[in-house]
Parts: sequence; structure tokens; C-alpha cells
Amino acid sequence: MKKSELLKALREEIHRHNLDTFMSAEHKIVETGCSVCQKHFGTVQQFKRHLSEDVLPPLQDKLSTKSPTM
Repeated sequence: MKKSELLKALREEIHRHNLDTFMSAEHKIVETGCSVCQKHFGTVQQFKRHLSEDVLPPLQDKLSTKSPTM
């Protein structure tokens, strides 16, 4: 995979996620966190950890299984 393709895929995935609010299906309350993943957290540091630990590793696994492009 070309570096430009990798950067584009990483950027798109990161931009999908946000530090926002969502309605908790379990507790029926509004929670802060990633509305895409429905994961609760309340600080920017926790959001950055979510991106680096929950979002990027599966994307890396997915992209590494694709055949290399020259």
C-alpha cells in the first residue's frame, strides 16, 4: 500500500470518530464519548487513547492484509 493511501485511510477513520454525546441504550441517559462506537469517556486524553488503542489497531490489521501496491 502506498503511503498516501495509508494516510488517507487513517485520516478517514480518525475523522469518523468524535468526542460527542450519545444516548446510552443500556442506561437511557445521555453520555459523553464516541458516538460512533457508543463508548463512554469524558476527557480528551481518554478520546486520544480510544483512537490509539481501539480504532487504529483494527484498521492496521485490515490494511496489512491487503496486497501491496507499487
